[in-house]
Amino acid sequence: MLHAALLATCGSAYADHIITDQLGREVQVPDTVRRAVILQHQTVNIAVQLDARDEVVGVLDEWKTLLGPNYAPLAPKLADLPMPGGLTKVNVEELLTLDPDVVFITNSAPPEVINEIMSVGLRVVAVSLIKVSTTRPQRTTHLFQMSPLPLMKVSWTESV
Repeated sequence: MLHAALLATCGSAYADHIITDQLGREVQVPDTVRRAVILQHQTVNIAVQLDARDEVVGVLDEWKTLLGPNYAPLAPKLADLPMPGGLTKVNVEELLTLDPDVVFITNSAPPEVINEIMSVGLRVVAVSLIKVSTTRPQRTTHLFQMSPLPLMKVSWTESV
């Protein structure tokens, strides 16, 4: 679903797309996203991997901590971008100054944060790379890339 959302925002046709985010909400996104604010670290990583850095106009304030100190060399421009919020908070006034086509946020963000962003007319896509079951206990595993220069930290949750 996340992959489809990001691909839908990278196209070059003539109409908007309706996507379903991970909260089950239908969100209309422009066919071509020229300005995105990403308040979710995994989505920052995907944007960097898809070479969409130039379309990112704002990022979450915790990106360095969540992606790890060795991530910054992959996308040095991130450090200079405005940081209008994080996983659980947002500064809507600052967000509005960035004039984003879409805001990517974690699907576990407090509903009031998502509603606050939507209330000012911005498009919000809620995503995450983990699926948390509500019926079984969870164990979170962290995997560090094994290389001479560890570049990212990946986390996932699985049922035990």
